[in-house]
Amino acid sequence: MEIVCKNCNKRYKIDESKLPPKEKVYIKCAGCLQKIEIDPTAHKRDEPVQDNQFKPSKPIEYFEPGTKTALIYCEDVQARLEMEKNLNKMAFEVRIMNNENEARHYFRYNIFDVVLIYQKGPDPEKNLLDVLDYFNNLSPEIRRAIVVLYIYLGGNKYNFLEAFSKGVDITLNPMDLSNLHEMLPALMDEKKARYKIFQECLRKVEESVF
Repeated sequence: MEIVCKNCNKRYKIDESKLPPKEKVYIKCAGCLQKIEIDPTAHKRDEPVQDNQFKPSKPIEYFEPGTKTALIYCEDVQARLEMEKNLNKMAFEVRIMNNENEARHYFRYNIFDVVLIYQKGPDPEKNLLDVLDYFNNLSPEIRRAIVVLYIYLGGNKYNFLEAFSKGVDITLNPMDLSNLHEMLPALMDEKKARYKIFQECLRKVEESVF
């Protein structure tokens, strides 16, 4: 039996033979510490999933520990190539998402170090807003481990209030992309230092759970 944490999408396989046949049980998610309800009777009522259903649009993959990873949302080809070039200089594994569903797919199996969201025109399209909303609603444990950059015409790397209002770590102007390989390492180090105590406490909690 497979269950999924509704808060962080972490997946678990449970041996049904060890569950009470007619009672709900609860477990704590090791990823975000939220309570997961398991209802064996509801699971048995579910229709079996056909092999051709819910096929992911992107391949499932896992990265080796220590791999630097970046996820890009960008409908402008030239801007995307510029971002990829800069990230490749820093030895990042780069993946492209085209919508919120693909963002969910990627974060179901990995937590990316950096997320870049690029607004092509003067106004954000619905797809972009959905992607941005997804990252804004991640659990604090996951969101604090990611550096989210929002690139658009009105972006200003010195306007921290604007970045905060959009739920991102920094806003950039497209003209800043050529210097991305210089700015990003400092941003990542700054965020790591800011949440160092939080991450250490989280590790201790996870160790106590196991």
